Amino acid sequence: MGATLISTPGHRLTDRVPPLLLPGDPDLRRFHRIIVHTSAGKDSTALLEVVVTLAHYAGVLDRVVVAHADLGVMDWKGTSALAALHAEAYQLRFEQRRRKGGNLLEAVQERGKWPGPTTRWCTSGFKRDTLAPLITQLADEARAAGQVKEGAAQILNVMGMRAQESTSRARRPRLALDRRASSGRRHVWTWLPLLHFPVEAVWEVVHATGLPYHWVYDHGLSRASCSLCPLAAKADLTRAILMRPQHAQAHAVVEADIGHRFRADLSIEDLIEQVSRGDIDERHPRPTRGGRQGAHASRTISKYLYN
Repeated sequence: MGATLISTPGHRLTDRVPPLLLPGDPDLRRFHRIIVHTSAGKDSTALLEVVVTLAHYAGVLDRVVVAHADLGVMDWKGTSALAALHAEAYQLRFEQRRRKGGNLLEAVQERGKWPGPTTRWCTSGFKRDTLAPLITQLADEARAAGQVKEGAAQILNVMGMRAQESTSRARRPRLALDRRASSGRRHVWTWLPLLHFPVEAVWEVVHATGLPYHWVYDHGLSRASCSLCPLAAKADLTRAILMRPQHAQAHAVVEADIGHRFRADLSIEDLIEQVSRGDIDERHPRPTRGGRQGAHASRTISKYLYN
């Protein structure tokens, strides 16, 4: 098969029951490279388990590459190391890239405005564009290895977006050709296998793998994205300010300097003041292990993958 099957902390890969693919979902065998994008958060951890399971039964596990965009100081401590650890647990190739130039806070200073729901230039500039050269590299590698017999190299970008997260994500197709990333030499497809997973199912898969999850969830956060993201829930932001007060102050300095509120409905300075009064939103429960650790994830995968 090309990749060595290993025992993860929870269960053996070879013990998994393959979920059934429905019409319209990608046949993994037709892709020369399968890129799993990871932020090391809960969705990425579950996503990796889903893709590894499907790729194993399709006989293409050796084509899977785990890709991580390193956000530097904007990330929580240990994020990149955890992303690498997850890839290593499955003995998968791990590729990490970081944007050349300044960090996201410096980019906000230069632009004079923060990213928002309809202007997510942070995602394109620090994640998508940063990893774009990797897609070209992998397509060229497949061609050089003689794996592309004719036509364009077929690349599958796999991401952990879920419909439950926002209305815009709920409207996204589960599988679509990325025309912006495609060319005559490569066709790049985007697949969202977790699109219909509720958060409870995500945690069920995460716990079933037996792999460590990101430490911020045990501190009450619902997401492990940039530690202070303008798109985050207020509960996450107040908790993050408590955990990274100096980082929050740096955001407040930039907010005051550019004269643009951190979010249309929120000033980072006001949030800092709220936290200083001890007003911390506790809406997000800590993740609990629902059921026996190491139980098979396949039942959950099959239940929610194709709704």
